[in-house]
Amino acid sequence: MTTTEKVLKRTVGKPITTTMIGAMKSGQTLSDGAIDTGSGRLKIRKRASKGKTVAEWQYIYWDKNKKRKTILLNEKGSKFSPTEKDGFLTIAQARDIARKLQADVQAGIDPMLQRELDKATQQKAQATAIKTLDDSKQKSLSALMTSYVEALLANGKKTSAYDVQNIFKNHITRCSSF
Repeated sequence: MTTTEKVLKRTVGKPITTTMIGAMKSGQTLSDGAIDTGSGRLKIRKRASKGKTVAEWQYIYWDKNKKRKTILLNEKGSKFSPTEKDGFLTIAQARDIARKLQADVQAGIDPMLQRELDKATQQKAQATAIKTLDDSKQKSLSALMTSYVEALLANGKKTSAYDVQNIFKNHITRCSSF
């Protein structure tokens, strides 16, 4: 009897290296084999941008409805750099983010939907902070004008206090820009 050995073929792409990224042409996409398969893939895409080429990290996954979704890893900071720089990701940093996104997908969390929710929460918090700041400015202006009128009255300037109070009431409190 002869025994036949099975030859296993690699079904996953090879891990991406800096040399592979440097050799890419514009419009080409590479898949990283260093990330476990199952709940999405880490890819890098090279594209033309304003006369030069840019390599961007992408994470591709399938949602609960089996619809393919593609997101940039770090929104604005998803470009590749061989060294650590602000606004750029190295291969190791991209793999870490992709593993976190993969864990979210496996836990049933849609990363794209989660980003939208986070963005909406952040915008709501900013709007609340702006409103609070505007309210505090209004209250401090009101307090200032009230104390000024009280000071005028304390100094016996009834007519001036009355005029200031009316000007404040008619021109400042009705204006919503203060």
